[in-house]
Amino acid sequence: SEPEKLGDGINMGNHTSTQPAIGYDSKTNRQILYFVSDRPDGKGGMDIWYSIFDPKNNIYKIPKNLGSTINTPGDEVTPFYDIKTSSLYYSSNGRPGMGGFDIFRTTGEKSKWIEPENFGYPVNSGADDIYFISADNKESGFFSSNRTGSIALKNENCCEDIYQFGYKN
Repeated sequence: SEPEKLGDGINMGNHTSTQPAIGYDSKTNRQILYFVSDRPDGKGGMDIWYSIFDPKNNIYKIPKNLGSTINTPGDEVTPFYDIKTSSLYYSSNGRPGMGGFDIFRTTGEKSKWIEPENFGYPVNSGADDIYFISADNKESGFFSSNRTGSIALKNENCCEDIYQFGYKN
């Protein structure tokens, strides 16, 4: 269908709203839009926010920040919500890690989350590791990274490549 711009509640003027991911409220089964924004009242640069869909009025409600369990004074980006496991995967440069953006995993929904865990090596590296996604089979997944060994267009770490990984049994 033809794309529709979401309202001013999501697309706040003079601020970035990007990198959407969809989840569902476990109690109401309403759609939850997770997204990244630098809007006011955040915890740092780019934060992850959520908005619950209101089917009666056909709009997304006023966004809320995921809170300080997820968001830091740094940047949190590229959310991916695994509906089957209630897991949020995202990248942060505001938490201790291996360098640049590291991928983290937590479980919960809306603003209630357990303490995020660093996904660790070999997925995370000293470079930027972003855009994690788990395959439907839960045995593998993909992410992007500008780690050494990527295809260098300008310099050794200039550009992100897509990587695949598998879980060990």
